[in-house]
Amino acid sequence: MGSSRSRLTACIKPDVTLITLPGDIFQSFLTNAGGTNLGDARGMIQWGQLYDANDVYDGDLVFTLDNGVTITVPNHQLVGPEYFIADNGGIAINSTAREIYVYNIDDTPGKAMPLLGLPFLAASYLMVDNDVGQFTLWQSNATNVHEDVVSLGSQCQNNMPTQPLVSGTGITDAHEKHRQHTAIVVATIIGCIALICSVLGIYLCLRRTRRRKEATLDPVSQYKEGMAEMSGISAHGELQGSLIPAQELPIPIQIQELPDHNSFK
Repeated sequence: MGSSRSRLTACIKPDVTLITLPGDIFQSFLTNAGGTNLGDARGMIQWGQLYDANDVYDGDLVFTLDNGVTITVPNHQLVGPEYFIADNGGIAINSTAREIYVYNIDDTPGKAMPLLGLPFLAASYLMVDNDVGQFTLWQSNATNVHEDVVSLGSQCQNNMPTQPLVSGTGITDAHEKHRQHTAIVVATIIGCIALICSVLGIYLCLRRTRRRKEATLDPVSQYKEGMAEMSGISAHGELQGSLIPAQELPIPIQIQELPDHNSFK
């Protein structure tokens, strides 16, 4: 392209549906792409460039990295239909237009970093090593041939399964086992909660019955009950003990005659 910029610094962000470019590169791309530009897209993938369906760019978009690796975004991943929400709530396609999934970041307020979004990642492989903080990027090997992933063959029959490693039945069985395990866990939790509520309910009923019984006692009985609890003596009985018969003290009584002091001189 005829851009004055010789190098582009960008971030790889797979969750972005567009490839965002600086203004000069974006304008250079539109100039070289040609076609009938209808403005910004307003469908489900917003801010892409909308073109007449009969006059739209039919080439690829090529990125060359500093180390010489070339990533080519093919046209069928760069240009696609414009999707929008129909009046009935369903997803519809605008048959009169096509959308190129590029965006001018100069239209974004503030400073924005160019992003290599989903179209770029659909055309390349990305391997990230989080331990060393590095990643490896290379061109994807697109093919129209669909092959199932199978075992390595007769050399590994003792250690590897002979059926495909990925199959619809295996996935279904795994989902079914996961659902059964989840149901067992949920049932166990519900049973524990029910048991705890039952025990708590019985305790509250017994406590309420005891309080009602205590409330029906008259004040005298309550006083006797309280005094009995304080002294350790039953309020409804008398002291029990052995009866000792009355006895006289064994003290000898001596009768003496008083001296006569009635003589007067």
